[in-house]
Amino acid sequence: MFELEPNTFRLTRQISAERARWSQTLKTWVFETAGAADTAASLHVLQPFPSQATTFSELTEPPDYFLKEAVQDKQMNFLQLDRYIRDLQRSGFDTVKLKVQLYRKFSCHCWR
Repeated sequence: MFELEPNTFRLTRQISAERARWSQTLKTWVFETAGAADTAASLHVLQPFPSQATTFSELTEPPDYFLKEAVQDKQMNFLQLDRYIRDLQRSGFDTVKLKVQLYRKFSCHCWR
């Protein structure tokens, strides 16, 4: 897992593990045989945790948070597509092609 500085996307923390699983009772991820580094300068040296299972209380996003429903732009109305584009932009994705499709929804096809 990589933690990035939101404004610059600079890597600030890395967590590495052999496995991770979501614990519904703890509402967090449980990492097995994990290690972490907190600064970009020290990322080449991951500090291993002494226990076999480690949690990070700040990681509360459940598995479905990472799923994006695959919906085609043609299946969305203007408002849905606009909301989808804004969501992708906040996640750092390039949305130029989707914006073109958004503006095409406004174009008049009666100029034939």
